[in-house]
Amino acid sequence: MQTTINASLNPYFVTGTLGFEELAIALVANQFNPSILHMDFLKMSGIIPSDWELQKQPILTATVSQLVFKNGVSLVAQPRSVTFTQTIEPKNENALKIPELVRQFVEKLPNADYQAMNINPKIIVAFPGGKDIARKYIVQICEDVTRDKHR
Repeated sequence: MQTTINASLNPYFVTGTLGFEELAIALVANQFNPSILHMDFLKMSGIIPSDWELQKQPILTATVSQLVFKNGVSLVAQPRSVTFTQTIEPKNENALKIPELVRQFVEKLPNADYQAMNINPKIIVAFPGGKDIARKYIVQICEDVTRDKHR
């Protein structure tokens, strides 16, 4: 489906990406318990490298586990899901760690009965020409998509 942009907004169409800020990959699995997500398990299984250091104290409870590393990677596990997130530094764009981390995780825990995977990039985009132009652009896109669906 191709969406058309209102001509009055066209000059303000994405003029430049300010930055690829974050990448998150979430796995949903029927057989996943958040209590297994701890440093010893992750390092001994080879899911994370042994030189990774925690940025802050981990949160480890029966219903949620969170590990935040100094390299910008964090893991959050809840019943039936685990989310891998990485903050991206503009000067170091080629250092994406979480795709390999997710691969290692699935490889080491193959019997988790995986149901879904969700990939969410967070990208900041520039809209010059006024403080309301981003809102106007989004409203216009939604109107165009709705109109195209009803054709």
